[in-house]
Amino acid sequence: MPDDGNQIVLLTDNQLIEQVDFLSVEDECNYTENWIASLKKIATSINLSIQQRSPPLIEQLIAIKNGLIFQEEVSKKTLNALPPILQPLFLLANLSDDEHKEIIWLCVSIHTYLLLSHHKKAKTHLTNIINRFKLPVFSKAKNNRWIWSILPKLDDLEELSNTVNFIYLFFVKQLRVVAYEQEVRKELLTNIEESDETIKLRSKKINQLDAIVKCFEQAYYPNKKITRQRKKKNRYVDPFKEEITEQLAGFVDGSTWVENSYWNLSRYDIENEAPHLYYQYPAIPNFDDEVYSTKPRNIEEYIDTLERPLIVSLDLPDKKIRYMQPLHRIEKNVHHSYISQRELELNSNVRTLSVAGLKQVFGRLAIDSHRYDYKYNKASLILLLSMMTAVPVEFLMTTGFISDSGLFTVFEDTAYLQYQLQITDRKQEYDASIHENQESIIRLPMPSGLIKLLSDKRNLPSKEDISDYIRAIKEEVDLPYLSIVRIETALHIILHRYIQGSNQHIADLICRIPASLAPSTYYSSHSNDFLVNHYRQAIELLNYDNQLDDSFISPLSTQIDFTTGSGFALTLEYVNMFLQNLLVWVDDSVNKEEHFNRYSALVWIQFCLLTGTRPNNGLTNVKDIDLEVGWYEVADKPNKAVKNHRLIPLCPTLLAILKKYQLFLVDYQPYATAKVDKMIHQIKQEQDELTLLNMLSDSYDKLIQIKRSHISKLLADCMPFEDSYWTRHFLRTQLEKLGVSMILINTVIGHEKNRQEALGQFSSVNKQQIWQVRDTFEEIAQQMNLRM
Repeated sequence: MPDDGNQIVLLTDNQLIEQVDFLSVEDECNYTENWIASLKKIATSINLSIQQRSPPLIEQLIAIKNGLIFQEEVSKKTLNALPPILQPLFLLANLSDDEHKEIIWLCVSIHTYLLLSHHKKAKTHLTNIINRFKLPVFSKAKNNRWIWSILPKLDDLEELSNTVNFIYLFFVKQLRVVAYEQEVRKELLTNIEESDETIKLRSKKINQLDAIVKCFEQAYYPNKKITRQRKKKNRYVDPFKEEITEQLAGFVDGSTWVENSYWNLSRYDIENEAPHLYYQYPAIPNFDDEVYSTKPRNIEEYIDTLERPLIVSLDLPDKKIRYMQPLHRIEKNVHHSYISQRELELNSNVRTLSVAGLKQVFGRLAIDSHRYDYKYNKASLILLLSMMTAVPVEFLMTTGFISDSGLFTVFEDTAYLQYQLQITDRKQEYDASIHENQESIIRLPMPSGLIKLLSDKRNLPSKEDISDYIRAIKEEVDLPYLSIVRIETALHIILHRYIQGSNQHIADLICRIPASLAPSTYYSSHSNDFLVNHYRQAIELLNYDNQLDDSFISPLSTQIDFTTGSGFALTLEYVNMFLQNLLVWVDDSVNKEEHFNRYSALVWIQFCLLTGTRPNNGLTNVKDIDLEVGWYEVADKPNKAVKNHRLIPLCPTLLAILKKYQLFLVDYQPYATAKVDKMIHQIKQEQDELTLLNMLSDSYDKLIQIKRSHISKLLADCMPFEDSYWTRHFLRTQLEKLGVSMILINTVIGHEKNRQEALGQFSSVNKQQIWQVRDTFEEIAQQMNLRM
């Protein structure tokens, strides 16, 4: 044995085989020859993989699994009666050939158990290494199953195989991630309320990962001297300095929590003396993990119904500004979150820089970026790029961010800023006759010289350089309210307020506002050239005196154009054909009961297509629909904490469809059971808690509210997607194509930003404006050739 405690120790195949023989004799259980041979094969196979830093041979492990012989049925009692090392072997025999991840990790636990037992480690470690991989396979509890969401597929190692102890290092990293998250919640977000279930699960994650790390540490480093830590919380928490670039790159596309910028400018400047606010958004879970018994069909739906951010103040504001009006004390230093919140700021706010002021700043930055002998040249380069991209300055200043984050792509004489819209991948291949959008990326041309220059860390300024340069500009050009925030938000302001044909939605897309703050991001549908054209106009407006060479953004700068946005947005022609097929499908019903359900499903789809409402269970409550005037009052967010009513106008075609459905119910009454007949009568009387659109139960003896699952099952053979949420994507994109103002689109779709709801106290939108959208709904209905 080596004396060095930090020296990794691996056993030979013969040592592992001897250890299996020793356990088979030592344990009271009678090991069969089949079990012993299987344990030896597993141990040597995993050992070879670790020593050679190569993926385990899954075919070999499957062959071993299929050769196992166990007579007992799987049960908790049977499992616990076996010695620890036979428990994963028993579970292995009952797995299917497709469960590669479970097969490999059970085999890894067997190999690690043999290492620990050979080194005569504590029984606690022996038990833990088995339980931590046994329970996720055997148990269905969330407290155990969560680990599958982080475990890699070892049959495709790639980056994990750089070191011999790659498995140990992987779990150390995972423990640090969870421990760091715990530290953040505990130290920084003390006023944020979390459910007891969330707190307990995170605590269990830390304990389980800590046990796994100790097992692998003792198995690979048996001679390492273990020292007790006085403060357990500090053992694995570190600032992740080596991963800062990766974190920052991840945040550009949206983050779960962000904090104030660290800039320390003039005292009593309201921007910097405002209370330190933390915007906490619920973390986006991994919905592929089986532990989620109820989960949205895709991430778009999750964001679409996300609750408002929790805003927590960690300290009191300075006494000189403590009593400022809330509207004037809006926090604008939370990176991209503050850009969204800026929409609440009044145009008349004296601290908002005018277009002339922004032009002046841009021109000064462009001039100074060419003065290579100027002491603030580096600072001007960073600020110029931030003003052109809306990327926070402190990100651009981070070494390696520009070159390694993936946000910027540089070729010999061209450069791009390219990013994903965080949209769920479409399972189907792109078909121009079906899908509106080819991609879910946005690609903006960038000045290659500027990007190349700032990719070199020697050209990056310090924080002090930036602060001093801002102070110098403020004095020289007489702009007292100039700040880092003003520069970072300039592009969004110009795009939203001063570019003809642009709007808040386009500004959000180009400036990468997180979907949690701008859910309409997931419902976009534009050509990339369309967005580049708006971006070009914004740059040309700022570059009024041509101090910057803007030839990089020529009309052909992105080479090949493509449509980009929602993968669930369908073409009008396809939806038209889909509805025609549904009509034929309804007419082909074999009996009245089947016809009732099919016709109800058709009207339900038509209702969703012409209102854009979230296709939740139990739509069309009779108390919410006014068929006389033509209004639909809806509160369709499932989270009660964020429900807010909004009004959707019903177009003449949809009104006619719904009234025809009422007559259909009356015509069906003679054929209905007594219970169904009674319910139809109650619907006609508009009794509360009843819905206008219903389906017959499986036994046809009662009416049941239509659920999305009913529609998915009933239309499985003809629906373009598994779920009906595409109807909402379709209407949203069609409204934008037909030129409806973004304010009204957000109003009827329910995409208003916090405190900007159309029926809220800060709104200037009236019902007459909302009613005008009815004409556009009718135009869409006519384009779809809907029957009245």
